[in-house]
Amino acid sequence: MDVLVVGGGIGGLALAHGLLIDGHRVTVLERGDGPATGGAAVSIFSNGAAALAGLGVDVSDLGSEFEVLRTTSASGRPIMEVDLAPMRARTGFGVRAIARADLIGRLTDGLPAEVIRYGARVESARVDGPPAAVLTDGEAVRADVIVGADGYRSVVRRSVLGPPEAKPVGWDTWQGLTRILPGFAAGRIGRIVVGRAGMVGLLPAGEGRCQWWFDVRVGDLAPGTGVATQLRKYSPPTPSQFRSSWTGSGTRTSAATHTCCTRYPGAGAPARSRC
Repeated sequence: MDVLVVGGGIGGLALAHGLLIDGHRVTVLERGDGPATGGAAVSIFSNGAAALAGLGVDVSDLGSEFEVLRTTSASGRPIMEVDLAPMRARTGFGVRAIARADLIGRLTDGLPAEVIRYGARVESARVDGPPAAVLTDGEAVRADVIVGADGYRSVVRRSVLGPPEAKPVGWDTWQGLTRILPGFAAGRIGRIVVGRAGMVGLLPAGEGRCQWWFDVRVGDLAPGTGVATQLRKYSPPTPSQFRSSWTGSGTRTSAATHTCCTRYPGAGAPARSRC
């Protein structure tokens, strides 16, 4: 089959690998002018690393493996500790934090150059009749199947299911990839700290970098706010991590949810679900 994948992120590129292995003809439409170079890191658990290996994508030299994920309260009281070694023992793959740009680069390098069309901005998808992705310049790119891998504001999703758009749920995630805390960055322990101000995480991510994030209520994480003050009081190494977020290296992502209705006849009353 001819398959169009809209979106050249991690999911879209991984799908392209699998489709090519199965003998399909694939085109990835990516709106950016080249592989994404921004973003923080992603956690690839053992099953994810095994799946990537099955696609011929080896990530064992990317990022940093961590063997323990430790959760404490803001005061440092232990809440939970997860030993990740059994996952490695059972699957042969460890749990790693990998810079998003590095993973996208590895996935891109493994695909034939002609598979990805950069600068292809999709405006809509036609699904009533022969499938086609319509670009902003008016070109209609036809295929047997169109896959939307273009994020939670997906153009493909909007074309197929229609409104409503994704709605914010009231929480923001601030995250970044920064060269801080060299001792922590060289270790194999991930940290999560939970308190009244929100949840904070820190993972070693390779090359002396740490992946850090804050999950807080929308608008709370701003210099001078009470939440900012509370986060500074979290147990180490959180204070250093918090100060690093104001160096311009962090990005904010608002959590959102979709309300979906089925549009296909014979399915009964519209089913509403959150995804």
